[in-house]
Amino acid sequence: MKKILFYASFGICLIQLCFYLFIPFGGVLTIVSTIRKGLYNKRYLTPLSEQIDWDKLTLLNQTVALIYFLCIIVGVVLPWLPKLKKDIKHNLTIIACIISLSILFVGRLF
Repeated sequence: MKKILFYASFGICLIQLCFYLFIPFGGVLTIVSTIRKGLYNKRYLTPLSEQIDWDKLTLLNQTVALIYFLCIIVGVVLPWLPKLKKDIKHNLTIIACIISLSILFVGRLF
């Protein structure tokens, strides 16, 4: 069961990374631009801007984008690291996938 979750998590992270790298007008510059601008659109952040300073909200948005892309990259790179034990690889890949999916979908819920 753990192996199935591992391969599913790896596949989900790989699909997300491929979308950002190979979709038209994508690539590494798209990832860097998304981190600089933030992951979530201003439309989602406007209701929060009344409660929190806009600069702090932008910094939080950029930090969330950085964590999102790090989780995706970690989920894809971990299977090829030879020195880690299989259990650690499996657990970290599953955790990275869960974090990336929660960042991706939680922002869309509100």
